[in-house]
Amino acid sequence: MVRTRVRYVDADILIIGGGMAGCGAAWEARYWCRNCRIVLAEKANINRSGAVAMGLSAINTYLGLKCKENTVEDYVKYVRGDLMGIVREDLVYDYARHVDSTVHLFDEWGLPIWPEPKTGCYVREGKWQIMIHGESYKAIVAEAARKALGDENIFNRVMVTHLLKSPSNPNRVVGAIGFNVNDGTIYVFRAKATIVTAGGGSHVYRPRSQGEGLGRSWYPPWSSASSYGLMIEAGAVMTMMEARFVVPRFKDGYGPVGAYQLLLKTRITNAYGQDFWKPHVDELRKLYSGKGNYVDLPITPTTLRVYAQRLEWMAGRGPSLMRTDETVKKGTESEAIAYEDFLDMTISQVVIWAGQNHEPSERPYEIITRKAVNIEPESCWECYNCVKHCPQGAVQIRGYMDFTPLGGAVEVYRDEKTNRVYWTIRYRNGTVKYFIFPIRTTPWGSIKPPHEAPEPPKDMLRTPYLSFEHEKLGGNKLGVELPKTKVPEVVKVEVRG
Repeated sequence: MVRTRVRYVDADILIIGGGMAGCGAAWEARYWCRNCRIVLAEKANINRSGAVAMGLSAINTYLGLKCKENTVEDYVKYVRGDLMGIVREDLVYDYARHVDSTVHLFDEWGLPIWPEPKTGCYVREGKWQIMIHGESYKAIVAEAARKALGDENIFNRVMVTHLLKSPSNPNRVVGAIGFNVNDGTIYVFRAKATIVTAGGGSHVYRPRSQGEGLGRSWYPPWSSASSYGLMIEAGAVMTMMEARFVVPRFKDGYGPVGAYQLLLKTRITNAYGQDFWKPHVDELRKLYSGKGNYVDLPITPTTLRVYAQRLEWMAGRGPSLMRTDETVKKGTESEAIAYEDFLDMTISQVVIWAGQNHEPSERPYEIITRKAVNIEPESCWECYNCVKHCPQGAVQIRGYMDFTPLGGAVEVYRDEKTNRVYWTIRYRNGTVKYFIFPIRTTPWGSIKPPHEAPEPPKDMLRTPYLSFEHEKLGGNKLGVELPKTKVPEVVKVEVRG
């Protein structure tokens, strides 16, 4: 009989999940609690785990308080409009006021954020987004977490399955239980405080693709609603579960469209090159404008733009096309931007282009609107992390042959000495493209642990400040103070599990 190994871990603070939120929680917990034992459990490895494991090409929320580009109130109004009123404005305000200082920390740690020399600020993709060379985004943030906790307090490959509640107080969580996915060791974590940052659920609905490409999506397959399951079972009240995220994506590879639409100003049209929105404005205004006049907002809500495209399809004028042939020019910066957008965070899209001999500068590409899908956890996400970290370059990933002709290939060499990533894209017709992008602006291992900074006064714990926040905001307190007047039209919707 095989004896089950059990390991007990005692801590002051337990963090469950090592994605972006978990790494951030580790950094903050150490800054404010210098003598605490803080441990983190992650079912993968924090260096490349979570939704940002592959990378990102933009940070989608940056207010620009330092440069007076936007205000926190502006952002709350934007989110309220985009979600058509289904929003917890208090929560949106709370996280928005802390975004800028966090981005400035990323900049300091070495994340390559595109600078805007004329203003001293960052290059904007859109009103709220800024551009980054983000292939190593998660790896940089993970380094900060490791510096904060120490590797001995990070438990990689441990899948937490249940929260443990106090037998004398059922409303108090006192730890968690899980197991090592490699050797089966049971872990019992006993903690005074527990922070759950295990991620949401992004694969819920039936996939559009079948066969070998079953379940293609931009989201990682391991985003399996761990946070929801843990918290609901423990009795938590869930909120904002009505807000679904359904967006346009490049077909088959499911690459995001943001940089193409916002930075490169690329149009989405119907199959005849016509605007997909204008034919349906009056109908949408009658049905969905509501008290917020959503159809006529400066930034049209995503759900309405998606619905307008589907109305075009039902009218027989589909498919939707991203007119890359109008904005991407071969051999120019626009082509580098177009390819890096996917090489940073949706590499499978470039694999498909190589197999299909598709040049975005020569013809448009189909756009679909879709939800996330159900996918097996062991399925390949095509994140290329195994390829990037193979020093011999012995690993190569091909496209799924049911919709990507064989013969195209994408090769990558990631060099931490030069802080560059080198991409070679081999098309099936013999065309070869080379791209080189920065991955970091500081040496690896150079992040200073938060506990080496002067210890903050104890009374600061009762303020909304995060670590180093005031200095990172350039003295602008707007991001750390509650509004003097109540933000209007606060909608609070709760769903009890």
